[in-house]
Order: sequence, then structure tokens, then C-alpha cells
Amino acid sequence: MCCVAVENMVRSGVLFTGDSTQIARELIGARFINKKSAYIVEAREKFLQVGTTISLKSIISSMNDSHKAREWLARNVKASVTRRPAIS
Repeated sequence: MCCVAVENMVRSGVLFTGDSTQIARELIGARFINKKSAYIVEAREKFLQVGTTISLKSIISSMNDSHKAREWLARNVKASVTRRPAIS
């Protein structure tokens, strides 16, 4: 559901230019749409600046330790994620 919503937002331009209300409208069917839309706007403001982009992939790739990379992500990128039980 979220992948389809993201694809639709990219196509319509809402992902990069819409406010949290416009983004929330595109997330119908997903959980925590108001939180997710606010997090998207916050991440866009933090990582996409006029004329420049900060690539999360390059930041994470530059870290040699996966635990440090995870810690950095946890500190710097908000997300409303539902934990799934581990499959044994």
C-alpha cells in the first residue's frame, strides 16, 4: 500500500512539493497517515535543500559499521514503523 502511495506522490509531485495535508490524502489505506505525512515533510526539509541533496545512501555507505549506521538513522530520520514479529 505505501509503495503505491509513494509512486503516486512522485508522479503527481506531491512528495516533493506538497504539504502534510496533501501528502496525508495520498496515504489513505496506510497506517498513521498524519504522522507519516509530517515525517515526510520534515525529512524533505532536512535532506532536500534548494539546489542540493543529501544522499542517505551515501551517508550510510560511508559508515563501516552497520550498528553505527542504524544508530545514525534512528537519531536522524523519524518514521512511524510497525514492528513485525521475527519469523523463526
